[in-house]
Amino acid sequence: MKAATRHPPPAIRRLVVVVAVVAVGACGGPPPGPTVASPPSPVATPTASGAATPGSDSLGDTPAIVLRVPLVTGFGWELLEAGAPERRVPLRPPSREAELGPATADGRILMTADGQVVVVAVDGDSLTPLGAWPMPAGTTLAPACFDDHGRPILADTETLALVMLTASGFEPLAAMTTALGECAVLADGRTLVSVEGGQLAAIDDDAAIAPIIGTLGRHLSAGGGLVAMTDPSSELGQVVVRHGTVTADGALGAEVGRVQGRGAERVVNAQLSPDGGWLAVSLERQGAAGVEGRLRLFLVDGEALTEVDDVPVAIGTRSAVLPGR
Repeated sequence: MKAATRHPPPAIRRLVVVVAVVAVGACGGPPPGPTVASPPSPVATPTASGAATPGSDSLGDTPAIVLRVPLVTGFGWELLEAGAPERRVPLRPPSREAELGPATADGRILMTADGQVVVVAVDGDSLTPLGAWPMPAGTTLAPACFDDHGRPILADTETLALVMLTASGFEPLAAMTTALGECAVLADGRTLVSVEGGQLAAIDDDAAIAPIIGTLGRHLSAGGGLVAMTDPSSELGQVVVRHGTVTADGALGAEVGRVQGRGAERVVNAQLSPDGGWLAVSLERQGAAGVEGRLRLFLVDGEALTEVDDVPVAIGTRSAVLPGR
């Protein structure tokens, strides 16, 4: 394991994930199968005029990041293209009050908005719906993760219980009353969930629950066989990236690297890209004008984390890291 290192930001070309829009799912029923949308088209790169050119061989591999930015009233939505210089493109969401969840390796993004579970993808300057399903009556759900089969998992905002959107409708993920509404996928396909006390557990397709020993974790994310989580026992916050395997005695795999809060900085959240190649870390830092937000991007390469970009963001900004090329 190596601690994160800091390198000057390279001159990296930015990318935008562009998708072919699939017909919007009917709002009257659940998805017809384990996935809710067809895979989107390949990535594209911006031209000098700012338009997207699909299929370019000159793409860099840094991810684009969807941002939900708090405003005085409501939220603004942007696509951040990391690099030097950075580029931000305003986005039109299906609802400005939508809750933003994670992305998949094929570019689908889980959201909830206006009483519906919505799966979207970036299409030009829009977050275009690929499918939408009404929430069960009397419940409010928030996005949590996708399972190993691409099915959305959501958290009940009142109880924090996890439910899965399947071909049969919304079903409890497992008979668990201590879930904290967070999840990610392990390398073996099981779903890793946070439970009370910052503990972790793994749930298989038969809803069997196995505790994970020796590790505390919140704000879970996964990609490329890795998992990332913040450590709730750390005073200034830290995020740890591990191999998403589980040993015979129930421990998570070896540590790849970590980013720690220090001095005037505190780690508040983190998210792996769906391909596991990038880690976006949200921090709060005490500056001359008060507390300010930062989003720090790390390359995850082998057994190390290397910082490649550091951009200002508003406090409370939510992000969804899209896959690199």
